[in-house]
Amino acid sequence: MYHFSDHGDARGREFVFAFPTQSKPPRDYAPSLLITSASKTNTSIEIIFPKLRHEENIVKQVLPGQLIVVDLPPEVMSDPSSHYQFGTIIVQADGYIYVVANAYTESGPNLASFNVIPTSAIGTEYVIIDWPYSANYFLAEFVITSLHDQTHIKYILTSTPTAPGRPKEGLIQIQQFETIQFQVNINTGVSFSGSQIWSDKPITVVAGCECAVVPLAVTGSCDYVAANLIPFAKWGLLHSLAPFKGQERSGYVIRIAAARNDTLITIGKSAGQVLLQAGGIHEERIRIQNVVTIVGNKPISVVQFALSQRDGIGDPLMVIVPPFKQYVNGIISFIVPDSSVYRIDVDYLTVFTLCETIDGLLFDGKPLNGSWKQISDDDVIMCAAQATITSINSMHDISHVTSDAPMTAMLYGFGKKSNAASYGYSLGFGLENITCVLFDDETNSTKEELCQQAGPGKLIF
Repeated sequence: MYHFSDHGDARGREFVFAFPTQSKPPRDYAPSLLITSASKTNTSIEIIFPKLRHEENIVKQVLPGQLIVVDLPPEVMSDPSSHYQFGTIIVQADGYIYVVANAYTESGPNLASFNVIPTSAIGTEYVIIDWPYSANYFLAEFVITSLHDQTHIKYILTSTPTAPGRPKEGLIQIQQFETIQFQVNINTGVSFSGSQIWSDKPITVVAGCECAVVPLAVTGSCDYVAANLIPFAKWGLLHSLAPFKGQERSGYVIRIAAARNDTLITIGKSAGQVLLQAGGIHEERIRIQNVVTIVGNKPISVVQFALSQRDGIGDPLMVIVPPFKQYVNGIISFIVPDSSVYRIDVDYLTVFTLCETIDGLLFDGKPLNGSWKQISDDDVIMCAAQATITSINSMHDISHVTSDAPMTAMLYGFGKKSNAASYGYSLGFGLENITCVLFDDETNSTKEELCQQAGPGKLIF
């Protein structure tokens, strides 16, 4: 999807994750992976199912600049009736690749797409952001997968899980490539958002809801939403959001998570401030049609949700918003997948950068033309450019006339029919550590500080 030379991003050679529950798997739509080459030579890929005894490994080759779609066995989807799962997926390659996971449900079909985080970037501390359930069999949920044996996990949940005897707070141990699932017990809560997870070895966490209605208090179409969560060490202070193209009049919903006490958050110039404690969640519907900048005095995680069908287009989707210090520079390369089989009618691209550098953006090597709409935040510091992308299954590039302009992007698509689906994921999401833990010789203890080399955002923030 994109190339980035000097700072870490979402490309990798190894990925380990698991899908959340799929209670009603569709007959005609297998879960799948979108794999894009980030190498200059042919790349060999092996997909391994370490806990599925009867499934053979899948071996593929991807050419430079190529996107391939790999269908997976339905058994990789988590079983809603089981706490321990067997659908762990390992993707290994001899060159750099990007991986996007697609999962479906029968009604619709509902489609969830999310970036899979490489094992080099997963961590040991997470705060859950999901979406509340909309029906008894469509529950808020998350799955944890371990990379190593004897991984000890401590958790504090905001709702009681469905697993018999599983408390809201506890310690568990899982082995290498094991996956454990948590689903909300609807008798005690509706969401796990704000739940805190710690581990002594790296783990990966995927959270979401199989049939989300956004906002929750409305009656509308639902869609499968999920995201591979980012560990706390990679959270940032400043996040910029724009309305989804095609849904500008209706706005969108955000959920903001804090991991440290006394986290003060400013939402836009005139929206006021919110104070959160560790594990705190703030939800707000944003109707502003310009860029909105969210700033925390301590690292925060921001997730943006598209609304249930509005303005005759769309369905819910869930995207983690990159903090400014995780913006990348260089070239963001991507391919728009053909999603028409899932009733996706139109594909959009939103590119974020500083307002002082937006005029230098290039799309496929050319300056942005009149088909691109530019918007800014109130202080004209952060800007975005949005356009409809009509060319599918071919490589596109986002770049800049200078090599050091920070930028990120979001690719997403909506259907225009009542039974349409949606998809969305980030392009150009750096995965450098922003918060570093340092040892203090004077106090003989550890302390947290913002890392000194955390990406192009160090230029102004």
